[in-house]
Amino acid sequence: MVYNDDSCEYNNGSNYRIAPDATITSSEGDKAYTLYPNPNNGSFVIKQSIADNKSVNLRVYNALGALVYKGNASFVNGQMSVKLGQKVQGVYLVCIGDHKERTTCLRFIIN
Repeated sequence: MVYNDDSCEYNNGSNYRIAPDATITSSEGDKAYTLYPNPNNGSFVIKQSIADNKSVNLRVYNALGALVYKGNASFVNGQMSVKLGQKVQGVYLVCIGDHKERTTCLRFIIN
């Protein structure tokens, strides 16, 4: 769930607040992503509610908004494994850009 308020600024100047759970449904309501386990050690799985094996763009940001990972990945049978390697403990945001130019972000914690 994304709320339009003043808690977090998004690239286009609009304000959004990400709900605290690990599952977020896109605004079109046709696809949801689940990230687990959360918290994790930098390795986690992202699962799609509707399997779409097309390539996506992944970006991971730390709590300060710094880009710490960028790359392309594909879902296989509706899920993908992500291994970020050695990252500092804290709160992160993984943003998934799909082939329809939609971006969905999930919040997670690295212990």
